[in-house]
Amino acid sequence: MVGELDSSLAAYKYAAVLNPEDPASYLNLGLVYEKMDSLELAKSAYETALQYYPYSKIVFTAEQLEAINYRLKNFEQTQLLCEQVLTLAPKSMISLFYSACSLDALAKTDKAMQAYKQAAAVLEKDENYKKELEHVNKRIEEIKAKVKEKNFWEGKINE
Repeated sequence: MVGELDSSLAAYKYAAVLNPEDPASYLNLGLVYEKMDSLELAKSAYETALQYYPYSKIVFTAEQLEAINYRLKNFEQTQLLCEQVLTLAPKSMISLFYSACSLDALAKTDKAMQAYKQAAAVLEKDENYKKELEHVNKRIEEIKAKVKEKNFWEGKINE
């Protein structure tokens, strides 16, 4: 922060030697190298940092936040967290489930229906998520019925 890049570089290199699996050391090395315009070294440091970030812990924690935000009826925040987790873990059962539920709660019916179908395809593969699968299948049928009824009243009988 005060511009002593050589001292910072030495300290972060030493920190990486002391704890070689700590991603923060490599991230900070990358930041220093970037300030020094050593872009190849910065790139290497960032790539090393990514190797040591525990994605499983990040995903698990974010999934817990999804559930809490959903229970608090913070549906937009839930959806944002789901999108982030699904970027890292596209088959996250919890994130697929809460994504569909939050889209449904936000009255984004078409997107919710797509998300429910995605969630159903993944949830049916794991017995531990039987309750969630039942909810997903129930909502799919309810949405289909509402769409069918809406189409009937709009004169779109065969849609």
